[in-house]
Amino acid sequence: MITQKHDKRQRTILMRALAMVSAMLVLIATSVFARDCLDYATYGGPHGDPPLAGGLLLPASALDIAVQAGHAYLACGDGGLQVVELSEPTSPAWVGEEDLLGNAVTVATWEHLALVGVGSVIKVIDITSAPDPEWLQSLGIGSFVRDITISGSLALAASDSAGLVVVDLDDDFLFGSLATVTTTAPAWSAAVSADGSTAWVATDAGVEIVALDGATPTLQGTLVTGRPMRRVVRDGAL
Repeated sequence: MITQKHDKRQRTILMRALAMVSAMLVLIATSVFARDCLDYATYGGPHGDPPLAGGLLLPASALDIAVQAGHAYLACGDGGLQVVELSEPTSPAWVGEEDLLGNAVTVATWEHLALVGVGSVIKVIDITSAPDPEWLQSLGIGSFVRDITISGSLALAASDSAGLVVVDLDDDFLFGSLATVTTTAPAWSAAVSADGSTAWVATDAGVEIVALDGATPTLQGTLVTGRPMRRVVRDGAL
């Protein structure tokens, strides 16, 4: 009886997650496009898009960006972490950097920290003083970190063949609490439901569904798309 109830609960979670995925906007990117400058606003065009407000040349290609408290934090490949002040939208200003001794490809922020994916490592940077970012520690993930997403106090790293790595940012021992969900194919990016209970992971097999509301993250199933997925984005209140 206990087994039947457990199986029924698992099926219910999977069906709900699949229903959510069917309503999501899934974006496929076959390659990464980057420029050696930061465009603060989108390009103007014939469809009513807002005009470009300002720009800034950077020392290396900007591969990812996170914005917090009036500053942009950019993962700039071998240029490390670059910090730009956004108080004047028409004239963004470079204010600081941190050399990460590697190829920075993704960045996310949480409270006073920036988490940067550099190879198979998440580098944790103290950004209490935005102009003077300071390295705190490195978390070895075991595989190439392609994307970092923040949900509450959790950081979710899509880490190629390692799958989805979940880091508890509230851990008192500088994030010693790691949990890994091995996906069926290499992971590229992740998105989290509005209530924080479910993660969708874009992989070479499709969109894989991970439950986050249990004692440990658990793979629930896969939405097979027939082609590799590179980016998954949560739509609205899902």
